[in-house]
Formats: sequence, structure tokens, C-alpha cells
Amino acid sequence: MKNVFAALALAACAASSHAVVITLTFEGTTAPFADPTGFGAGIDSPANYYNGGTTLGGLGPGPAWGVEFVSQSLTILDGDIPGATGNIGREPSPSTVLFFLGDAGSAAVMNVNGGFDTGFATHYSSINRTGQVRVWDGLNATGNVLATIPLLPLGTDPNGGDPSGAYNIWALVGAQFAGTAYSVSFEGAPNFIAFDDVVFGSDVPAPGVLAILGLGGIAAGRRRR
Repeated sequence: MKNVFAALALAACAASSHAVVITLTFEGTTAPFADPTGFGAGIDSPANYYNGGTTLGGLGPGPAWGVEFVSQSLTILDGDIPGATGNIGREPSPSTVLFFLGDAGSAAVMNVNGGFDTGFATHYSSINRTGQVRVWDGLNATGNVLATIPLLPLGTDPNGGDPSGAYNIWALVGAQFAGTAYSVSFEGAPNFIAFDDVVFGSDVPAPGVLAILGLGGIAAGRRRR
């Protein structure tokens, strides 16, 4: 069985106007069969797509929202799509999510060049690993931490995703904060937490944590039927 890195995607947003609420769905940031990162088919880096530019693989241009993804940020397509490899299912906005790879302590980092205020929210999926999202008042996850959102294990539905994909339970989390934020870091075990529908300029309350079920990572090898 071939090991393939499963990517996650995240919805983030921001324009120069702090009053604007934007959602990033990551749709359009990956393509079936394409492998510009070398991590597997249907995996790309969102890079400058939300800054009016393109993904690492040249998809775009995307909307000019002043958002850049740096560090280990990657997106991946649901493996139920031919030519894709993501071990995900029932994602909030099918069929692409945000995730990250790297050594322990790595993170996906989103810069919002115009800044944003009020709040931040995202959906995430994690089977058996903890993580956190931190909102910063400097670019590249520097400066002061304005908000910290803990990410707890959510388990998996053994009945599968849509129809497959172990990362198939999603929770919506968010936080309010004072001040102006310029970056967000998505942290945890690399390749074991996925994000989708990232929102900034608004917040949502964190829901309760679902039952924990221990399964493998997002980058688990997949064999298509």
C-alpha cells in the first residue's frame, strides 16, 4: 500500500477593512492527479492564492484578500475524488481542506497583511491528537498572542465518510479577542489535524468534544477501490 500524505485545508479570510468577515474554503487550491509538492496526488500549497496570486502548483489567480499561507501549509483533496488522496470525509465545504507537514512543532501559518479584529473561527478534524490555533498581532506567528483556541480529539465515525475517509467528524471552534491580528498559526501533530472553512473578523463558540476513537493519521496510505 502506498503511503500518501493527506492534506488539510482551511478557510481563512481578511481584507484591509477590519469590519469585513471572510471565509476561506480552500476550494480551487488543489487539482486531481497534480503533485506540485511531491507529497502525493491532489496536494498543493495555497501559498499566495488568497492574495490575488496562485498556489504552488500554479492554480489561480485567487481573490485578492491579502492572505498568504507560509511555513508548512498544504491543502488536499478528498480521496473519494479520482486522482486525489486525502483521508478525509464529510468536510464542511467539500472537497478540499488545510493541513500541514513537518517535524514536531511545525505549524501552518496564515498571514493577513491588512490585519483583522473581533474574532476568528475554523472547523477542524482530529481523531486522537491535540493541538491549538493561536492568533498573533504580528506577521509569521510573531509578537503577542491575542487568542488561543485548544483543539481536542474528536474521534471518527467507523461507518466512514463520504463514503470513505477516517477524518470525518468536524467541530467548529472560535474566539473573540481585543486588538488587531496579522497572523494565525495552526498547530499540533503534523499530518494529524485538518482544517476547513476558516473565518476571520467573526467568532463562534466552541462546541463540546465528541468521543475519542484512536485511528491513524491523515497521511495514512489509501487504496482506492
